[in-house]
Amino acid sequence: MKRLLPNLFLSLAAIVVCACLVEGFFRVLARGQGAPSPEATGPTAEHYRFNGYHPLLGYDGLPNVRARFHGQTVTHNAQGNRGDEVRFEKPPGVKRVVVIGDSQAWGYGVADDQTIPVQLARLLNADAGARYEVVNLGVGGYGTDQAFLKYLVQGRRYAPDVVVLTVFKNDPVENARTVAWGVEKPRFYLDGGRLCLGNVPPARAPGWPNNRLLADREASLRVPGTSIDLARSATGQFFLRREWLPSLMARGDGDLRAVRDVVGCVGNRDAYPGDGLEILGRLVGELRRITAAQGARLVLLLVPKTKEVEDSALPAYYDPLTPGFRAAGIPFVDLRGRLRGQATAAFLPNDPHLSAAGSRAAAEALHACLLGEGTACDTPGPTVRDTAGDVPDHTEGVTPDTRRGPDPGQPAGGAVVSR
Repeated sequence: MKRLLPNLFLSLAAIVVCACLVEGFFRVLARGQGAPSPEATGPTAEHYRFNGYHPLLGYDGLPNVRARFHGQTVTHNAQGNRGDEVRFEKPPGVKRVVVIGDSQAWGYGVADDQTIPVQLARLLNADAGARYEVVNLGVGGYGTDQAFLKYLVQGRRYAPDVVVLTVFKNDPVENARTVAWGVEKPRFYLDGGRLCLGNVPPARAPGWPNNRLLADREASLRVPGTSIDLARSATGQFFLRREWLPSLMARGDGDLRAVRDVVGCVGNRDAYPGDGLEILGRLVGELRRITAAQGARLVLLLVPKTKEVEDSALPAYYDPLTPGFRAAGIPFVDLRGRLRGQATAAFLPNDPHLSAAGSRAAAEALHACLLGEGTACDTPGPTVRDTAGDVPDHTEGVTPDTRRGPDPGQPAGGAVVSR
């Protein structure tokens, strides 16, 4: 008995010392990995239902999801993309169009058969000739930066003949931020004129459906009779929120290597210089260079704000970039003129997203542009019927023309507006 008590105290002391060492280890580890920004409060209800954490993109679509959203059915395939299953290997005789971008491409508020990619596929396949597959890689809330990265890690694998990038009003804002829609994201910046990638991997915010062992429940490991909650310790946070199991199976390392091969400049910083509109232009130039090297064409779909359609005298947020697009010979479709007079029907009620009718108008404009019908493209460029060798390689980015002054409709201070 005399030896039992000292041994018991020694054992307890050893346990306390070990616990302190473990806690210290995880505190150091947490600092090295970076805690989520205070702005990273967690995904929105939309993102929670259809997206999950991704160690490069910030988040990506959840695979095999089928749910109702705004009264419409939304279906994700095994790759986490909206639409039917499409193999990476392209069948003989098939031409492919890959659509990248944000919620306008994904199809916010419209049914599976009313999205821009699905309606474009119907129009293309109604013509006699080649068979077309249109792949929807749009993800709600993406900036141009995330859409660009998703193309690098997934879009290229589909061997597209045409790449359509949708541009929406929030893109310049999101391009200048490391947090959007309550979660962290990658951020491109300029370093001595070079386009570099930072904030990778983005820290995980709480609440993703694929990254917390206890899902939505707030864990509590309170020591009885005390105010000590072990769940708030660094050790508890690591196991409850730091996604130790998914981290062991992370799929982002290979993706980051693929991005390094193309971008060549990856490094995190405390601050990231570069205007969001300028970043958009630079990324478009890089995307043009990459797609041209693949023998594919890049076409931009510029989606205006509702008020820019209603008031022809109001400049569009993307006007500073269009002279550069024209000078670089990058084909784009400006929906502003095509939707004039039908803004009420073209957009969802009290919402900036294209309706089924607006998506149809966008698909029709893209269809005419891709097939080279008249002056359908706002900038002349090669059509989907042209040979790959005719695609010029523009390696420089597009510089915004800021002589018009700032867009009065653009949110100031990096604020994210409702989508």
